[in-house]
Amino acid sequence: MNRKNILIKCVNVMLYNITFRYIIFDMTDNDAYRVDIEKAVNLILCVRPRICYVNGLFGSGKTYFTEKFKSEGFNVLSLDKIYARINGSSADMSYEQIQDTLVNEIRTHLQRFEGSIPVIVEGFMRDPEILHKIFTEEFELFTYIYMYPNNAKRYKERLLQTMEDRGWSFEYTPYSFPPYILNEKELSVLRKSGKGANTVVRKLIEINRDLYGAHLEAFDSHIFTVLN
Repeated sequence: MNRKNILIKCVNVMLYNITFRYIIFDMTDNDAYRVDIEKAVNLILCVRPRICYVNGLFGSGKTYFTEKFKSEGFNVLSLDKIYARINGSSADMSYEQIQDTLVNEIRTHLQRFEGSIPVIVEGFMRDPEILHKIFTEEFELFTYIYMYPNNAKRYKERLLQTMEDRGWSFEYTPYSFPPYILNEKELSVLRKSGKGANTVVRKLIEINRDLYGAHLEAFDSHIFTVLN
């Protein structure tokens, strides 16, 4: 995206009466600010916050969203890669040790790019307390972005496509998608993509609503919500 287009996007942002501090810190509303993906991309490109974290359930569009920033000078860290490394060496580690390893790896990455280029961390995290441990001290002022599926049919299509692309195989860690959210029977039903799959998708949407609510509470509603 050239400078002229970025300037146009920034003007559009101002027309929406959104300021840098409103997006990042000063949400006084009782709810998070919500936009669609296109507006969210434009806002982040305009504001270029120093650190973003993108959360959301599997298949919610996190990777699709963050890919749009790689060519715009952002560094993108995928938690899937960290999860895979931890999974390969976690046989004799306690939950607390795994958690500490995860936190340290992410903070080390953020320190490596501090003050140089904006960093986006993307990956599902169900426990808000772990996020508080990551984004503390020098990283406390970060932009929390939550990918929220607001259309069950589209979410089902994305979910099935993403799982198909992965060959229905996963690295199981205490922070990953299955089997801690769906059991093997539910995964099998989802894979068949029949009427039963709709029930599983509805369950995921309900779980997502509860997770989102817990994170809103944990971060005082300071969440930039992307409807997808």
